[in-house]
Amino acid sequence: MENSFAGYPVVVEKTDWYKKNQNVSGMAAGGFNTGEKPYISINGYAKQMQKSSARRSLMRLEATRHLMNESGYNPTWEITPAQKEWQKSFADMEGGKYYANNIDNSFRETLISRSVGMNPARKEERNYTWDVQTIKHPETGEFYNDESISPPPLSKEQIRDRDKFDQIIFNRELINKVKQNIN
Repeated sequence: MENSFAGYPVVVEKTDWYKKNQNVSGMAAGGFNTGEKPYISINGYAKQMQKSSARRSLMRLEATRHLMNESGYNPTWEITPAQKEWQKSFADMEGGKYYANNIDNSFRETLISRSVGMNPARKEERNYTWDVQTIKHPETGEFYNDESISPPPLSKEQIRDRDKFDQIIFNRELINKVKQNIN
C-alpha cells in the first residue's frame, strides 16, 4: 500500500472508534486547525478497505478534503432539490448534522469530494452522487445499497469544480512520481 498520496501521508489505523464504526472507510485527519499535520486515515477494521481500488478511491476523496481546506474552497453554487433530499439523510447520523445543515459548506464539499473519489475511468458515472443509495437497514443496522433510489446528478458548476480538483490531484501525484524517480 502507498504510504502517501497527493502529498499527504496515508496511515491505516485501528482505533476503538473505527472498530465500532466499520462502515466508515476512513477520513481526512489532522489539518483543519487541529495543530496536527494533515494525513489520510484508513479504517483498518473496514472490510471494504481490503481492496486496493477502494483504498485508492478513499485516498482521492480525502486528499480532496484536505485540498479544499487548505485552498479555502468556498463554493456558492446551489444544492439541487434531489441533492437536498440526500442531505436530509445525514440528520440522524452520528455527527451528521454538520452535513445536514451544510455547516462550513460541508455538504457542498461532500458532493465534490465523493465525485473526485470515484475512479476517473468511470467517466459519466462520476456525474451522479451514488452514495445516496447507501442506507442503513432500520432493523439490522447494516448498511446496504438500495438501487431503487436514483442517484442525483451533479450540476455543471459542480462538475467544473470536481474537474479542478481532479487536475490538482493529478498534478500532485505526478510531482510525487517525479520525486520518487529522482531519489
